[in-house]
Amino acid sequence: MSNTRKRRSTSGGEQRRTLHRTGPSPTAALQLLGLTVVTIGLMALGPKDAAIDTGGYAWLGCLAIAPAATWALVAIARGYLYEFLLSPAGLALAYLWASVIIVPIAWRAGLATPWDDLASPQGRVIVWACLQMVFLTAGTAFAVRQFKPRRIRLTITNERRFVRVLYISAAFGIVSILWLLQAAGGLTSLLSGLSTRRDMLSGLGFIGALAAIPAAASLLLLLARPKGPAQRILVVALSAEYFGYLFISGARFPLISYAIALLLAVAHRRRVPPGAFVVLLLAAVPFSTWYAISVRKTSRSVASQGSETSTIFSTLHSSLEPFINGGVDTLRTLSAPIAAAPGDWHFNISNFFGGLFTLVPRVVWPNKPNGVSIAFSQQYFSDRWEQGTGVPPSILAESIFFFGAIGGLLYLLLVGILLGWCSVRAWRTTSPFMRIMFIFTTSDAIVWVKSGSDSFFRSLTLHGVGLLVLYFMTRQIEIVSSLRKDTNDEASGH
Repeated sequence: MSNTRKRRSTSGGEQRRTLHRTGPSPTAALQLLGLTVVTIGLMALGPKDAAIDTGGYAWLGCLAIAPAATWALVAIARGYLYEFLLSPAGLALAYLWASVIIVPIAWRAGLATPWDDLASPQGRVIVWACLQMVFLTAGTAFAVRQFKPRRIRLTITNERRFVRVLYISAAFGIVSILWLLQAAGGLTSLLSGLSTRRDMLSGLGFIGALAAIPAAASLLLLLARPKGPAQRILVVALSAEYFGYLFISGARFPLISYAIALLLAVAHRRRVPPGAFVVLLLAAVPFSTWYAISVRKTSRSVASQGSETSTIFSTLHSSLEPFINGGVDTLRTLSAPIAAAPGDWHFNISNFFGGLFTLVPRVVWPNKPNGVSIAFSQQYFSDRWEQGTGVPPSILAESIFFFGAIGGLLYLLLVGILLGWCSVRAWRTTSPFMRIMFIFTTSDAIVWVKSGSDSFFRSLTLHGVGLLVLYFMTRQIEIVSSLRKDTNDEASGH
């Protein structure tokens, strides 16, 4: 009798779990999301007296879109929201939706200042960004129809040979840092300014491939679970080398994305408390604020020049505004092509291929076309570029920059499908090196949505080359991998 009740209870639990994993419907969520965006769009793009402006109703529209966007992400994840948010599509969508929704609310709350160097209505920029996000989200929903993530467990048979490979990887990291410093004329010269740093680092992209070897090794070690104090020290040393290289070279966003990659490697082995990612986000705020103030001069003043007294609100404003404007705001770069519409809204495939051509070293092709970031900065932010600061386009801005209005929406739809496919594969592959490659793809997805496709492809290529070198160095080491039966299984993989 008790066995029968137990079987019925187990069967009921499985049915509830199955129901939880398959609902709600992504189609219904996308319909609600699209309807919300269209309604707000009609308000913003209608008569001038009904236009949405930053000081009036834009933040209310963002509050209305927020629950629909959240429901769409939950529906796409199909019960695996934690794992989906740690995938390329999930991380990219969460970041972009947060940017589109939070930035106008921060303007309204006085925690950030809207751009004042471009003649584009903020309301129209916000509505267009939401419309673009609907296409990107729809593409992801189409690709992520069977999202059943599984964590991986690795067993390394020859630990001594594996540790030897880790030491060699650390040596590559030291060589890359010393090479970078020697080419720039020393640490003081390299950190003197962003404009001179850009010229110093020109043509030295291959050093990033050497630096990526210890980065890949640190992810492999975390994925396999470090054994003993020696391996724990090694993973800290390998990570510190890559952090040091990124900091010296002035790569702010790649530095934050690598920190995310370290947590992702652990999350693919066992569940990481969500609080760890929150702590990382909170740590990124003061770092990005310091970087924006000290290194990357913004085009707007950080604090009011007429205020001599310091209050709690003014201190909060001066701390958060550089982070919002420089780290979260993807709307400003989108406002550039919108301000130039419809004159600049045309199909320009050369801009797209310019981003791919950045993968070719200038040693091989000295006169290769400029990348997307350079071309975009020179066209829309020439004053910033002349001062030595580039303004790379977000994925929303580059879609119009590449293919115009309609073509840009289709481009985002295809990007959503690509990121969705990567998200499914990232959590299902049994190959440890493909896992690491997808982890890099996930963390670099932030670079793509914030800084454009050329930055993403360049970063992913360097990481891929470093991982390829690590793969050949471990050919003689047997690494046995298997998938856990349940995503929430916390058993050791050894």
